[in-house]
Amino acid sequence: MRGQRQGIRSTKTKKTSEDVSKPALAEKNDIMMDTYDANETMYTDQTGCFPHTSSRGNRYQMIAFHVDSNSIWVDPMKNRTEGEMIQARERILRRMKACKIIPRHQIMDNEASEAYISAIQQSDMTYEKVPPDDH
Repeated sequence: MRGQRQGIRSTKTKKTSEDVSKPALAEKNDIMMDTYDANETMYTDQTGCFPHTSSRGNRYQMIAFHVDSNSIWVDPMKNRTEGEMIQARERILRRMKACKIIPRHQIMDNEASEAYISAIQQSDMTYEKVPPDDH
């Protein structure tokens, strides 16, 4: 039990004459950043299908997050059709405007239809699509 272990290599590195002759590289602590203004920005996404239908017939939800107010807004949807998504978004925006929250930019997933995008543009908002698998 106290004998020498066999078949195990040492983790210590051996210094060679080549290592000593090479000058060490200067260590750099550079950090690259990209900043953007998140004021008046709203993020939206839809949930997957819930296992049970609610008493009002809803199986999905639209989730909206407003950056400035740090608030989360949820509205139920019966299905994920473009008409239902547009109505849920309008209901969320109506409730936000009642609280004096007016978003100007919407960031959403890339599964938005043309009718949904035109509804965003009609409400004087800009939009941005997030690449797939990047939430």
